[in-house]
Amino acid sequence: MDVNVTGPFLLMRELVPHMAAASHGRVINISSGAVIVPEYPAVSYCASKRALEALAEGVGLQTQPDVAVNALRVDAVVWSEGLEAAQGAQAAAEYLDAVAKAVVWLAEHPITTSGRTFVLSEIRAELAQPMTAMGTDLQVEEVVSDPRLPTLRREHYS
Repeated sequence: MDVNVTGPFLLMRELVPHMAAASHGRVINISSGAVIVPEYPAVSYCASKRALEALAEGVGLQTQPDVAVNALRVDAVVWSEGLEAAQGAQAAAEYLDAVAKAVVWLAEHPITTSGRTFVLSEIRAELAQPMTAMGTDLQVEEVVSDPRLPTLRREHYS
C-alpha cells in the first residue's frame, strides 16, 4: 500500500496544487491488469492497484480543468522482474515500449480528459493500429468522453 497508494497520494497532494496554480499539469498513474484478476495470489497488490485507480479517478475529477489526473492500466499481470522471464527479452522490450508510448499518448491527450482509467488494449483498439507503430505525433480522437461525469474544481481537492 505504501508504494502503490500512499506514495502517489502524497506526491499528488504536494504537486497538484503547484500544477493547478500554473493552470496546467498532468499526472499519469500506472496500474495493472491484476485489478481484474481476483484469483491472483497477491491480494494486497491487486487491492493497492485498484485503490490507485480509484484515487486517480477521484483526484482527476476534482482537479479539472487545469490538471488532468488519470491512470493507465496495463493489461498484463506481470511483476517487473518477471516480465522478461515470462515473455522473453524481445517480447518484454516490445511490451514495455508499448506502455511507454501509451503514456506519451495520454500525456498529449486533451487536458479536459481527467479522472479516468485507460486500459492499454483499449487505447490500441481505439487507435486501430499496433502500439509499436504508434508515433507521438498522431492526431487521434478522444478515447473516453462521458458528459455524465461531474466537473469538479480543484478547490475540492485541496
